[in-house]
Amino acid sequence: SLSFVGGNICNEGRVAFDECRFTSIEQPYVLASPNAKGITAAAFGLHHGGFIAGGQLFLWGTNDQGQLGFGDDFPRQRPTQILESEPWVSDVQMVEDRTAAIGGSRLWLAPWSSPESPVALTVTAASLGYTHEAILADGQVWMRGGNTYGQLGQNDFADRANFVVLSSPAQVSRVALGGFSSAVVTDSGTLYTFGDNHRGHLCLGDTTQRATPT
Repeated sequence: SLSFVGGNICNEGRVAFDECRFTSIEQPYVLASPNAKGITAAAFGLHHGGFIAGGQLFLWGTNDQGQLGFGDDFPRQRPTQILESEPWVSDVQMVEDRTAAIGGSRLWLAPWSSPESPVALTVTAASLGYTHEAILADGQVWMRGGNTYGQLGQNDFADRANFVVLSSPAQVSRVALGGFSSAVVTDSGTLYTFGDNHRGHLCLGDTTQRATPT
């Protein structure tokens, strides 16, 4: 089952009530949707949410930026299935008004809602920052988007419209993005961080930003 706490706005339906409520939720509320069984993953953006159950992706909430990927800007107050043509959705990530999902070993992004892939790779994970995004495929990390703080790990500060590979470290098993920073973990368990560090985000003992994994 899936439980919620936090604020709720009627026309956004971010907590996915069966009826419209404005009240904030201070105690865990169990989602009553008939689809919320066997949930394997869940994610929440600023005003939208989603979960995966039985390999199927369900989204709800605000949709003013097309972040639900349905090709319109209408909010959904209840979990609604998307990517029905995909045989299996394995991961969902959200940040602010953006959504990423792994379906059929491809990266799907909303509000664009079309499959994205840098090359013919098997995508196993994805992560979103405020302005950049990353995928993990065959042990390599591919990144694109904003690079103001060096969060793409390319040893420069130029934005990238297309995916570029993170040349090092090799054999990455996990990737996670913050607002303007990035982190990867290798198969050996070593953590590398890069990007914005003005508040010590990178856990490197200083406040100097890094444009390469450190």
